[in-house]
Amino acid sequence: MFRGADADFLAVAHILIRTGAHLAEYAVLSLLGLRALRLSFSQPTAWLALSTLAGVLVVATADEFRQADSAERTGAAADVALDLAGGFSALVVALAVQRSRSLST
Repeated sequence: MFRGADADFLAVAHILIRTGAHLAEYAVLSLLGLRALRLSFSQPTAWLALSTLAGVLVVATADEFRQADSAERTGAAADVALDLAGGFSALVVALAVQRSRSLST
């Protein structure tokens, strides 16, 4: 895919792809978690959002602990923060869309 690319370019590409993957997968987890909670509980939106974010934190932390036990991988607290950022960003967008829809009706 990157034939002839120098090591610096490959290092930057690796970081961007890895970061994007963390953000995207935990954004999806967050949206699915929020949907599941909305369908299961009739609680205020803030409660649902905080509960979703707590679930994202638990999954991200468990994943990093699992990786820390693996010889091929390393667990990093920075990855948990990145995962939380992805989940939080998705929640912000989802709640903004919800608010926008409720104001227009």
